[in-house]
Amino acid sequence: MSETNHSSVEPTLSRRQALAAAGALSVAGAAGCLSDDEAAGPTPEEAASSAAWIYFAEADDAGWTSSHDSGRQATVDQLDDFASTYVESVDAGNVEQTASQYAEEGYDVVFALSSGFTDPMSSASEQYPDTAFEVAAGLDAGENYGAFYEKLYQARYLVGYAAGMVTETNSIGYVAANPVATVYHDINAFALGVEAANDEATVHVQWTNDWYDPATEGENAETLISDEDVDVMAQHQDSPSALETAASNDIWATGYAESAADIAGDNYLMTPVFNWEVVYMDIIERASEGTWEGGITLLGFEDGAIDISDPGPEVPEDVVEEVMEIREDMMAGDGDEIVWGGTEYDDWSDEQLMFESDSFIVDNIDGDDDI
Repeated sequence: MSETNHSSVEPTLSRRQALAAAGALSVAGAAGCLSDDEAAGPTPEEAASSAAWIYFAEADDAGWTSSHDSGRQATVDQLDDFASTYVESVDAGNVEQTASQYAEEGYDVVFALSSGFTDPMSSASEQYPDTAFEVAAGLDAGENYGAFYEKLYQARYLVGYAAGMVTETNSIGYVAANPVATVYHDINAFALGVEAANDEATVHVQWTNDWYDPATEGENAETLISDEDVDVMAQHQDSPSALETAASNDIWATGYAESAADIAGDNYLMTPVFNWEVVYMDIIERASEGTWEGGITLLGFEDGAIDISDPGPEVPEDVVEEVMEIREDMMAGDGDEIVWGGTEYDDWSDEQLMFESDSFIVDNIDGDDDI
């Protein structure tokens, strides 16, 4: 844990008194989310390590949050003498209070699962120097709060490569959420994969400007199909709406964050997936040992943090073989060189990738990157 000036002891104590009443709602919500194993487990004070999670959506959104929930459950299953809890559907305005309450209860780490939670987590971190605060896809990092992500762009490149091989119209759709760094470098990596496989194909990007808006996601997918004749659809959303729209229009469909094979059926291509337990356990271990510091955590293929799902039943064998050959090279530690070699990102640091990607860098992308 990073060293902090303890001149803030008195304000922290008065804050604790205020939270005794104000945090009741957070505690009640979190307690309602405990699994049987967690409810029967040790308290944070009793356990060797502990963590709490704050979700911005429900755990079964079939995308970002559900992938995190799977990672949380895997973390609980794999760690011994571990205390944990989580709460779903927390509004940004309640994050500081919720995070502070978890710190009061003694959790080693508080994970917040939305980039939009960066500011309230930063505020909470100032009051609790002995707790590690971590934000998924955070917009910055400080002395006592970190930003974590996984190098999904490596898996995006592979899915883009597959898309470039299967397209017959040379027109590929991509329904994107908000224009933040992690979304930009995912799109760029996907487009680089497409280009590597098929330099005649174009990636058409439509923004929804929202993480979760199934109706708009479906409408944008329909627009790409009707206006651009796309025959492969990619997405960076928290619902499977764009993927469902693609499958219903009988074109190739790829998901986001976790496998969507059951949704797309025979139209399923493959999906870039997170293994969040890898980064969770890395952070929890450092926090419990007292070696954690605020900063960037960004892990990739070589760490086992990301992967691609199994391909769909109709994906041609030659596509699977070529993608898997590249995947093996990424597993050996060459992921960033394969994706970014020869581009302006070639020598970028993890911090730059996390915070500074703000435009399209590949000529085969058609879309507005200044919104």
